[in-house]
Amino acid sequence: MTQDPQIIAFYSHKGGVGRSLSLANTAIALAKKGKKVLMLDFDLEAPGLHEISPFREVVAPAPYGLIELLSLYTATSDDEKNRTSFPKWILEEYATPVTIRHAKKEDSSGVGNLWIIPASNSLWGNGEGPGDLNHEKKRKTYLDALNHFSWENFYSSAGDAAWADILARLTSKDEPNGYGFDFILIDSRTGFSDPFYVAMTLAKTIVIVSGFNRQNIKGTKELVGRLKSDGFIEQYGRKRCILVGSPEPELADSERRKWLTEVQTICSWPDFKGFQIRLPYIPRLALGEETIVDSIGPTSPAREKDYAQNIGQLAEKLLEKYITPIDSPSVKTATPTNPFVLLRADYANHEQIGQYFIDPGKELVRAMSTFMPVIFQGARGSGKTMLGRYFSVERIAGAIRQKGVVPSPDLAPTYLGLYLRIDIDLLQVFVPATRDKQGHYNMLFSQFFDLLVLRKALHAFDEFGGLAVWCESADREKKLYQVLIREFGPEYRNIDPTMDALLIAIEDRLASMRYYVNNPENTPEPARLQSNILLKLLVEQLTESPDSKFGKHYFAVILDEYEHYTEDQQKVVNSRIKQIKESDHVTYRLLCKHGKAGLRTTATLADGQQIQPIHDFNLVNLDESIDTIQFTGHLQNIAQKYLENNDFFSLLGVTTLDELLATETASDQARRIAHTKQDKPLRDWISKFFPADMAGIFAWFDREPNILTKALGVVIMNQGRLRKREGSGKDPDSVIYEIENNTSKAKDWRHNYERGTLFWLARLYSRPQAVMYAGTETVSLLSGRNVRTFLELCRSIVEEWFASPRKGETAAPPISVSIQTDALRKAADGYRGVIRSLPKYSRELLDFTDRLGQLLAVMNRTPTQSEPEINHFSVTKDTEINEVWTDLFQAAYAESILLRLPGNKQKSDADLQLDDWQLNPCFAPHYGFSPRRKKKLGTLSGEELRILFMGSQAEYAALQRQYLNAVNSGFDSSSQERLL
Repeated sequence: MTQDPQIIAFYSHKGGVGRSLSLANTAIALAKKGKKVLMLDFDLEAPGLHEISPFREVVAPAPYGLIELLSLYTATSDDEKNRTSFPKWILEEYATPVTIRHAKKEDSSGVGNLWIIPASNSLWGNGEGPGDLNHEKKRKTYLDALNHFSWENFYSSAGDAAWADILARLTSKDEPNGYGFDFILIDSRTGFSDPFYVAMTLAKTIVIVSGFNRQNIKGTKELVGRLKSDGFIEQYGRKRCILVGSPEPELADSERRKWLTEVQTICSWPDFKGFQIRLPYIPRLALGEETIVDSIGPTSPAREKDYAQNIGQLAEKLLEKYITPIDSPSVKTATPTNPFVLLRADYANHEQIGQYFIDPGKELVRAMSTFMPVIFQGARGSGKTMLGRYFSVERIAGAIRQKGVVPSPDLAPTYLGLYLRIDIDLLQVFVPATRDKQGHYNMLFSQFFDLLVLRKALHAFDEFGGLAVWCESADREKKLYQVLIREFGPEYRNIDPTMDALLIAIEDRLASMRYYVNNPENTPEPARLQSNILLKLLVEQLTESPDSKFGKHYFAVILDEYEHYTEDQQKVVNSRIKQIKESDHVTYRLLCKHGKAGLRTTATLADGQQIQPIHDFNLVNLDESIDTIQFTGHLQNIAQKYLENNDFFSLLGVTTLDELLATETASDQARRIAHTKQDKPLRDWISKFFPADMAGIFAWFDREPNILTKALGVVIMNQGRLRKREGSGKDPDSVIYEIENNTSKAKDWRHNYERGTLFWLARLYSRPQAVMYAGTETVSLLSGRNVRTFLELCRSIVEEWFASPRKGETAAPPISVSIQTDALRKAADGYRGVIRSLPKYSRELLDFTDRLGQLLAVMNRTPTQSEPEINHFSVTKDTEINEVWTDLFQAAYAESILLRLPGNKQKSDADLQLDDWQLNPCFAPHYGFSPRRKKKLGTLSGEELRILFMGSQAEYAALQRQYLNAVNSGFDSSSQERLL
């Protein structure tokens, strides 16, 4: 909601459209929402705002109006450049408060929230004012004043400085003379006169009220053109516009569509998409000139309710600083900022974490709201850190403070999230030089870990009112400190039991332990603490009373980057999980990578005891188990958050990924691939491989204008040619029949093969780079179900757009398909470069990625696949496990070069042979294969994997030919040779 004062001008090209009435109703709607609103009548030549009921019923109007206020500044001013002071005036002399009818006593609206400055008090309908002049004399006085008033004289003698002073007094909430209006609504004069340009100088928002006839539409179009022109923007700044249609006649949907078409064609306004707000025609409003939003009730006519409801929508747009596409500034005049710069939760503050976190399907919130410990697994960038920080007490307490509320125990979440991410350097100092000291170091780490958790728990209470509030009495608080401090040894027993003393004891012990593990040879070992006792004692003291404030709360220890813990350190934490009881009020949330790269062991410190899924913890997968369609929706929601929170794209009216990214149909891509060659390469292919059927196929080509449909037919014919030997193939005539009659089979072909056909078509036309990667669905697929990768791709696209010359169709979103493709190819090259810089196995992993990527690209371009889009495989189940390639395979998985596919029946993270695997789709634009998972490459043997990772180039070339021969048997493979 807006906090800065807003100045809004209501303008109409012609009179009689209800401009003043819509302003009055909007003012009341805003005032009823608790806003302080001032109505300002700028239509000095034909003022009428004061004639609207309830304003005309005012008993004691202010002595003066706008013309007198402006004249005051003109009469007392020197040259603007030499001005050092302004005239003194008080609001009540020029503005009149208006009582809102039917305002409830408990409502924040009413007298004082709505004011009006008419053109002049002399015009007030009741004729009463200062002195004893009658109404006619007053009107003559006003006309004389108007005749003597000149905007030119005003600006030459008072000018912008005078307006700055007037507006500062009206809107300031701090100065002694400020009146603190939230909204100033200006009733501007029709046409492009002086009052119009003055209003444009003052207002940042223009509500354009237009009738539905051609004269009004053409005038409105002219105004919008002026507002968006470079000259206007340079002089008056960018304006946000809201188009209001009034009065709207009763139209059927078909009539409204016809009217819209006429506006776009006859009025030559193709960009016009209709009015944002439509106010229906209400006879009694037109005749009686009265407001309606303050008198609407359950028995009011439907059209009056519609009018009031639409006025409410207009008020909401003003409150939310809404901007519409009609007012989208050109990119060259707006300041471009990339909304996707916040890629890592590490770089975000607590406010941003709350702002950008989205739970895919509410599964994460449910998992975090149960006592059962949870292990969240996901690749780098899957949102683990974002998740952990979102549920931390710091983030939750900060969100409460943002609302102007002080966090207290009553507002604390059931699960107090203690977010911990221990630096890997600190974890490594608890690794002994020799294995024989491991048990001793396990005990040291256990104590160190307990101290960190206790310190975090005490901080959690500080976030929600302080420990004293939770203890409820000074005696209980003192006893709690005594119980905890005595665990640190005799040297602390005689000190005052306070929070400061407890924190000193914790910090002393942490420091002594750090010093010892870094200097174990010449430093005495610190006194030992009982493992896992400190938090238990804290909870015991807090829950000693049956009605304690902590009784319904739990600590949720959130450990991020759990994969950095050594196997022995994980045993320490696993032991805590194994021993969990709900009465201890402590549970755990572990965030780590997939498989053994994350959860190194399920063992505990007790021999033979392990933590088991379902029995001891729930396992939640942040990426691999998520359905592709569901995840695409999740990513769209994330993108919307980023776009909505970006001022630049909000000004452009772009708040969704579909609005940001252009798409291109497969048919359009096919036409671009064919370019000037038309269908000649297809005819050459038919001449070579289907000479007997050539006449019939060419006749169909002559009838069929769509190049993609022709190519699709050829792909299906190619498949049928190979299957003819089995008696299951379709001859060309059958394929043509199905396609021309658009049978269900033909529809299935289009659905399954159309996208893949593009890759073959691009190869056939020797234009592999012509295949485009663009649009919401494609970017989502390329992300490989990884949020960070998705944001990186979006950022790359926007940066590429910013760097491109923006003319014509690329001047504003949606971002063109070609720009997206260029950006995504560069991003794919960048991901390939990351592999090159890996500290371990970089050469082998890069060879594997290149070779598998090239093989998939070749297979995507062969015309004989039942489903050409191939990007995944499995490992032969009877493969002899080779330690070398399995280590490399696990490394490829850990680095997200390979993705484990969802929906598999695997039971063991260690068994590579029970899963399907996919080369990360982020590499697809570099090699030129489809990110869609349609067909499996097949099963790779151990020897084939060895070749992909470590084989010679000759071995790889032979492997590639082997796969091509398998799918092209029966074809002359010479046409494929250039792909190798």
